Amino acid sequence: MPRFDLDDPGASWFCARCGAAYARRPERCEACGGEEFLPRSEAETLAAEGAAAEDAVALARVADPLARARIGALLEEEGVPYAIEDLPAAGRRSSAQRVGPRIVVSPADLSRARAVLERWRREEEESVARDPWEEPPRVLDPSPGDRSAEADDASPVPVARSPFPVRPSRYNLGVSCIAVFGTSAPVIGPAGLFLLDGRVEEGARLLLALGAVCAGLLLTLVRPIAGAVVTAGAYSFLVVTAWRLGVAFPFLFTAGALALLNVARIAIVAPPAGPPAH
Repeated sequence: MPRFDLDDPGASWFCARCGAAYARRPERCEACGGEEFLPRSEAETLAAEGAAAEDAVALARVADPLARARIGALLEEEGVPYAIEDLPAAGRRSSAQRVGPRIVVSPADLSRARAVLERWRREEEESVARDPWEEPPRVLDPSPGDRSAEADDASPVPVARSPFPVRPSRYNLGVSCIAVFGTSAPVIGPAGLFLLDGRVEEGARLLLALGAVCAGLLLTLVRPIAGAVVTAGAYSFLVVTAWRLGVAFPFLFTAGALALLNVARIAIVAPPAGPPAH
């Protein structure tokens, strides 16, 4: 944005490119050669907006677009003007993509804006308490004194956190359940051969064990802890049955046991509810 020379009371037109002042609208700017000019009223408005933007302070960094939209809606509801800075250009990586664009407000509105941000955090905590499998959006508080043109350093402030490296989520749980099923499915082949050879009891036992594993995995997606317990018992029954019938798959069953351990871990661990850590 150009710096308009508003000190001259007789200036009525200003170059939109460099801000040079003129008493009458010229055809071309003598300073930069620009051909677009603004009346004094528009130049004063743009200058005021530019000064307000320079004085703006950072409220928070929000990478999640839905969370950013919700915070903006709450700010508008409370009548707090705001702006979003550091939106990354398409196809271009920057620090703003990692930590999120900055929501900035004027210093006079900072206290009200912080109250709005706390209100949004309480809403997220209540949402997590109702559905602990949903991961909260990542919100960063600005460094002390962070202004609109300063560095991108900020300290993470998660709404909820877990001491475990794998966060409990439906996606992680579903992937682990698929891995358990994938290591169990190969017993379908031996079961079919047993049935074709007339060894109905052996084939039925394998299919029964596999069905119990599938039922446990489906239950896990609805009732994680109960399903994990059922799946562990069914998988153990499947492994023992296959081993006694001489159709065990040591490598697959070992991988399945590790996947089942991850299923149990995700099912049991839940992020603690409470106030956000600072």
